[in-house]
Parts: sequence; C-alpha cells; structure tokens
Amino acid sequence: MDIRTLFKLNALKEQFDMFAAKVNTGDITVFKQQIEENSKHTMELYREVRTIFPSMSYNEIQILLLLFFQFRKDSSLVSSFEVIATSPQTCSLPIRDTIVVLREMVNRAENRILITGFAISKYFKDILDCLVEKSNSGIIIEFYIDINEISHSMIKELHNLAKVNKKMYIYQYRHSVSSMHAKVIMVDNKYALVTSANLSYNGLMGNVEVGAFLKGHEVTKICNFFEELKNNGLFSPYNSK
Repeated sequence: MDIRTLFKLNALKEQFDMFAAKVNTGDITVFKQQIEENSKHTMELYREVRTIFPSMSYNEIQILLLLFFQFRKDSSLVSSFEVIATSPQTCSLPIRDTIVVLREMVNRAENRILITGFAISKYFKDILDCLVEKSNSGIIIEFYIDINEISHSMIKELHNLAKVNKKMYIYQYRHSVSSMHAKVIMVDNKYALVTSANLSYNGLMGNVEVGAFLKGHEVTKICNFFEELKNNGLFSPYNSK
C-alpha cells in the first residue's frame, strides 16, 4: 500500500469517526440502517468519501463503512488499565501524574466530557477554562457535583458559565443523608479516570492520591450509571436558590 493511499484512509477514518459519534450506536444493524438512509449526516459522509475516493460506487462505500464500523467496535473491546497518582514528591516509577492525565483527557475530547466531584477549588480554574473552550466548540460537558461548603464558590462559577454555554450541564446530588463522593472524568465514552483525588490543589498536587486510567467498552457503564441515577431522581439540574 503506497503512502498516498494511507493518507486517504486516514482522512476517511477521521470522517467516519465524526459520523459514528453522531450515530452513537454499537449495533451494526442499526448502523447499517443509518448509512442506508438519506439523512443530512449520511449524505455529508458520502460526499466526503467521494472526495477521497472519487471512483467508489455507492455499494462499495457502504461496504467500506461497515468494515470501519466493525474494526472500531473490535478495537473498543480491548480494555486497558494504567495506574495514575498524585504525590508531593517525585516518583521514580513510570506512573503519570493525575493533573497531567486530566489535562490530556480534556484536550483530546471530541464529543463529550463527564466530570464528577466532591470538592472543587479555585485550583481547578485552569482546567475549567479549557472546558469552557471545549463547550464553545460544541462538546457536551456534564458535571455531577455534591453541594457543600468546600465547593460553594466554584459551583457558583460553574452555574454562571452554564447559563451562557448551552453545551454545559450541571447536576446536583439530591440525597439528604449521603454525599456524591465519586471522582471521575470520562471522555467520549472511551476513556475514564477513576481516582481518589478531588478537583483541588491538594487532590491534584499536594496529597498522595491513586487512580486508574481506563480504556475500553466498560467505560460506557460509568455514563450509564450516572444516567440511571439522574433518571431515578438522585441528580437534578443545579438550582442556585
């Protein structure tokens, strides 16, 4: 395979990934129905494929897209696990810092970011600015938060940002005798960081914290878990009153 064909396939993959994110299904039958419909997104995808491979027929494009779908699905089933940590001292082990991974995940997001937090301090402001940029570019940002005195000022700032960023949503925990203590960031239903670290200076820089960076199909269960809690009334849209 020559280098020009490789570049073309890479360009096709980028177009396919954007389309697959809009379709958002893991069922090949549903995907096949989507690419057979003359929807706006489908027609845009076919036009893009034709600019890359002008001689391809309609049926050949369909077959190629189905192959891409199956390859993407098979790749997503490969799970991985990486230890992530925060420490006030330099660690000699090949373990990445929590703050480094958090920033990397926000920067690589293409469709959706889900963040949960118990304690959120002003030290999180730097990452929050990146999240606002992502939201302005059309990426959905979801916060699941605990209402407490530690996070009061930052939650207020989040609420003000959500008023002007239509892709940013804040959900507050509603249970009166327990806390929302989970610390998770999930990106594009593909990657997740589950950690003991709060979104604060101590959590991201000062304390000893340990977490796991996850990749694979199991990550979608995190999103589904919070969706179910929200549907069951444990989370609701944040109200500043």
